[in-house]
Amino acid sequence: MTIAKADGNPVNAASMLAVLGLGAQGGEEIVLASDAEGADAALDRLAKLVSEGLEELPETV
Repeated sequence: MTIAKADGNPVNAASMLAVLGLGAQGGEEIVLASDAEGADAALDRLAKLVSEGLEELPETV
């Protein structure tokens, strides 16, 4: 799975350092992508978490 700023290069979403290195801030558009089998559900859940804010994460993500 990768994450990128809308106008940037994708980085490995499993690497917290790479994700933090994006420097994305609230209100900026990000792009989540994966070609792994069954990734659609995970991408949908992650997109929902990001769009609703991460202040209160559920116990199971």
